[in-house]
Amino acid sequence: MNRIRLAVVGGAAALSFSLLAGIAPASVTTTELLAEDFEGVTLGPNVDEGEAGAAVWTADAPAGWAVTNAAGMPDNGVTEWNGWSFPLATWWATAAGNQERVQFTDTSAGGFGIGVVAVADPDEYDDLNSALDGGPFDSTLWSPAIDVSAAEADSVVLTFDSSWRPEDSQSAMITVSYDGGDAMEVLRFDPNGNDAILVRPLDGTSENLGNLDLINNAMSVGLGNPAGASTAVIGFRMYDATNDWWWAIDNVRVTGIMSSTAVEAEGKAATVWGALKLR
Repeated sequence: MNRIRLAVVGGAAALSFSLLAGIAPASVTTTELLAEDFEGVTLGPNVDEGEAGAAVWTADAPAGWAVTNAAGMPDNGVTEWNGWSFPLATWWATAAGNQERVQFTDTSAGGFGIGVVAVADPDEYDDLNSALDGGPFDSTLWSPAIDVSAAEADSVVLTFDSSWRPEDSQSAMITVSYDGGDAMEVLRFDPNGNDAILVRPLDGTSENLGNLDLINNAMSVGLGNPAGASTAVIGFRMYDATNDWWWAIDNVRVTGIMSSTAVEAEGKAATVWGALKLR
């Protein structure tokens, strides 16, 4: 069932899309398997950025999380943005000259500037030494191993706040790996038209959700957990980017259905787009 509805948020018109597949019986229980708002990191002072601050960013991911940059990604750009990093949202926007970064309002948590966000920002990284002339930005933020052993098959869902502003070849994807297996795409931001591609790994299908050049939205994506899976690792990858724009996320949450009654999802995934400002 597809839904498009127009609502008023804070006195301004907002557009909310829902693409829903499958309705769980009322008897099932949804359990939170992971929650991360990045507020637990220890922040330090600015390095290359001109906006001074004693505790404004860190390259160190939260406990259990990890950042890996692809081999060959240049390492001579702005230190604060060498791969995924974790700045105060307000400092990030100010240091980068805003350029609409302040539109990221953490839709599920109540307003911009509430604290730390995870950021992949090749636009800012390239500002020192034109670093990305030497190769594209390619960095992945990895979640901890998430226990999904008690979740019903095809019931695990990832939700998070997202700020995605694309340009040129800039691309991104979300992957999931079960029990150390190969990573499977579940969502991709495609540079061809800047479309979002919803991938259903269990049945091998995908769906183009259209142009989602969106700087502020809440997202929910089914992760297609197979029966018998014990652990899941999620990857957020920004790649093929030069002096382009950014991807920022916050309030990452993973839930699953704990019940002996199967969810009627037929191998499909669900994606929810919310609080999108009309232009």
